[in-house]
Amino acid sequence: MVHDDFRHGRSTASHGMAIHGTAIHGTAIHCTATHGTAIHGHSRYGLALIYHVKNQQHNKPRNKDLTDINIGTWNVRSLYRAGALTTSLSCLERYGMDITAIQEVRWTNSGTLKSQGNTILYSGGDKHEHGVGFVISDNVATNIVRFQPISDRICYIELKCKWYNMFLINCYAPTEDKSDDIKNKFYEDLDLVCDTLPIDKPKIILGDFNAKIGKENIYKPTIGSESLHEITNDNGNKLITFATAKNMIISNTYFPHKNIHKQTWISPCGLVRNQIDHMLVDNRIKSCVKDIRSMRGSSAMSDHFLVKAKIKLRISTKWKKKNKHKEKINKDILKTITAKVYQEKISIELRDIQEMVNLNEAWGKELYNEPNITGILKSARIGWAGHVWRSKGLIGQITAWKPNAKRPRGRPRQRWADRIKEDLKMLGVRNAEETAQNREEWRQYVVAAMDLKGL
Repeated sequence: MVHDDFRHGRSTASHGMAIHGTAIHGTAIHCTATHGTAIHGHSRYGLALIYHVKNQQHNKPRNKDLTDINIGTWNVRSLYRAGALTTSLSCLERYGMDITAIQEVRWTNSGTLKSQGNTILYSGGDKHEHGVGFVISDNVATNIVRFQPISDRICYIELKCKWYNMFLINCYAPTEDKSDDIKNKFYEDLDLVCDTLPIDKPKIILGDFNAKIGKENIYKPTIGSESLHEITNDNGNKLITFATAKNMIISNTYFPHKNIHKQTWISPCGLVRNQIDHMLVDNRIKSCVKDIRSMRGSSAMSDHFLVKAKIKLRISTKWKKKNKHKEKINKDILKTITAKVYQEKISIELRDIQEMVNLNEAWGKELYNEPNITGILKSARIGWAGHVWRSKGLIGQITAWKPNAKRPRGRPRQRWADRIKEDLKMLGVRNAEETAQNREEWRQYVVAAMDLKGL
């Protein structure tokens, strides 16, 4: 347990760490540790604390081939009590955890310490409430590029992997009964953190979100079909909305397990069990997550279960189809007698193809009796024109009226009557209005128009 009193300019640690510092308000802090850990940074109330975590063996190289890693999230329900840290670290070692995001640490301020072969990075407030942090095993401690505490609810680390760096963001969201203002403030802070991180580096957001995720199809593919619950609560809606906006999935809802391995929280009476701890994964690395499940043997000092994820990092590859070997053409042969033989064969085949096309066209016309659509339109148009010109009523008067004026600018170049007269010219009719008065003669022109082509 770490006891800090930065207000008086000093702090001590019961785990063998000696820390010397100054006041917290904007003054730089320089700390040294007897276990070989060095901290250089500023107060969390002034400038941001940046922790460079070093291994006991300073010359130990970074694990550049980090690909397989076990990460997890666990609400430990306070490490501010006797024996809590030792018990929790022993449990994490038993499950082979490399990096574990822990919530409700309940340590004040922010800092780092080493214990039982692990490095604990934590971010807290002024009181022994809330608090988040990471437990890093010595196997991957040298791969931690930086640790950034944000508040008593959010912190993150940058992890150096084989092909790229990755960010792990630890969150402790307000409970369902909190006001909307508190919930919205939390997601605004989380959104701001995500936006400040490089967009080209993948992210995993994990922690206790106090959110029930259902199985509603409307939320897919942000969620899967393997959630413990059927209906999403208010915190769940906020979490899904955030994940969708960040192009992430709630990965633990994708893996089929027994319900007992989906539960992450159990009530004190043991009757109510919920799945409220989650992992959000970038869509581009979702295939790297091989499994997520709860470890039921981890609830000795907490009402939450450890949620363990197995991750196998890789880079996406695009397989190119190999082009089949194409036989090269000997161009010199084409200049000889072979070229003439080839031309004759091609001509015969093309002639056969053309004959087949003509036969198909003739067969299609005979089978379907293709109508002359333009002829039908012209015939109907001429038939209606004869009716209009024979009419003595208002329609006939309007059609026969010829105003003394030029055609207005922008009007169509041809009137309806102009089209009729052009069609009748093709049939040899000159004076259309007079000819239309003879119904029998006009009917012959209507029938003859069926054979006209073109609009």
